[in-house]
Amino acid sequence: MPEPKPTVPASPAGSTATPSGVIADLVRDHGLILRATVALERCAARLTAPGEVDKREREHLALLLGFFRDFAEGIHDAKEEEALIPALVGAGVPADTGIVREIMDVHLQATERLARVTAKRAEPALEPIADYSELLRQHLRAEEHSLFPLVERFLDPASEQRVLVGFRQIEARAGDERGYDGFDREIGRLLAPLDQLYPDRKRPW
Repeated sequence: MPEPKPTVPASPAGSTATPSGVIADLVRDHGLILRATVALERCAARLTAPGEVDKREREHLALLLGFFRDFAEGIHDAKEEEALIPALVGAGVPADTGIVREIMDVHLQATERLARVTAKRAEPALEPIADYSELLRQHLRAEEHSLFPLVERFLDPASEQRVLVGFRQIEARAGDERGYDGFDREIGRLLAPLDQLYPDRKRPW
């Protein structure tokens, strides 16, 4: 008789546990992606506003779209698909459980929506940006609610270390000399005018 599959836990209500190394790494990525999403939305809003468009806004848009391609998809998504999910499945999380399927599906949807923005044309299409950014926000919330508890339950310290090694290998493979800190500075520069408007605790990102 086959052994029963482990039950996938719900997110622990009111959990105050210190984030693990894997979770802390992903939380850092999520924060950067959310900040870039704010910058992307505001850049699109300025480009569609009446009046003359500053050419720097188009340069900012190109930088942001490159960030989502190179970091959000090329590094962050790859960490989850190639290092984290295989480790969770190997530790006993059913491969067909909801959050695992959802991660893979949403990564594909995000790639398709970003492609609609950046499809070969004279200018990027701005209309799909709202759908793209909302998809990212919902996806990151779902991961924090459903994926992180799986990391806490199923990965022991040795397994987490192997996943973190995989994360670093994926970052190195990307061959982008900017690394996390470089991307963070780049997004920070684009958000600098907003950072001056909001005290730290009141920023919407």
